[in-house]
Amino acid sequence: MRLKLIYTVIGSFLLIGDLLIAMLPKVIFLISVPQAIAGQFSEISLSKVFPHKKRSLAQFPAYVQYLKQMARQQGISEATIARAFANIYFVQRIVAADRRQPEKRANVNLENYLQKVLPSSRISMAIQQYHNNKHQLDMTSNRFGIPVQHIVTLWGLESKFGEIQGQEDVIFALVPLSFKGRRELFFSKQLMAALKIMDKGYVSKNQRLKGSWAGVMGQTQFMPTSYLHALESFLLFFIICLFNGRRYCSTNIIN
Repeated sequence: MRLKLIYTVIGSFLLIGDLLIAMLPKVIFLISVPQAIAGQFSEISLSKVFPHKKRSLAQFPAYVQYLKQMARQQGISEATIARAFANIYFVQRIVAADRRQPEKRANVNLENYLQKVLPSSRISMAIQQYHNNKHQLDMTSNRFGIPVQHIVTLWGLESKFGEIQGQEDVIFALVPLSFKGRRELFFSKQLMAALKIMDKGYVSKNQRLKGSWAGVMGQTQFMPTSYLHALESFLLFFIICLFNGRRYCSTNIIN
């Protein structure tokens, strides 16, 4: 039985990868089209005021001020803007991390990538987490019709079951990523979503949004727009998962 479960978990890890690759073009299209329409003004304004080819670190303070003005135009309160941008600076390690993503390295192939992200210890942990959370996982799986192995797999791959959620300040990560211009529209939209999460009181006023260098947060490592969409769709339990609430992670993953 244990051996069968191990094979199932391994198969789920591989299947999730295949599904993501197959769905990627459609997902990108569905997400990018409405985002491009909604964020067109911001993208054009940023690139016109701060042309990518002429952009320098000396412009970073002015760029931050422009982002603040964008936030005001989207209804973000002055209190939230002041809190979010307090003591902000250009975090070089964030941009460096973006440039050295393992998937971009020339010597990376499927075999050595899986060896890194799917060691035997991770598989054993997946089995243990399944048993520890069997009731909630089975209940969620039955409700939404998603195999429980897929839920556990995504949870394990993204954050090692909540152990690796990132310690970067999400605002301080998203601002330099937007400033560098490689995916300015995407990261500036994520920044605005993160500010809205703070502004709407989904986190306490003395709490900073913490995540990875890329701005993803929580045990499922979702971007701010994903959390904001869920929260504004009345799925308020998302915020519990965002800050250590394992009980609701399976429902978070499904949505």
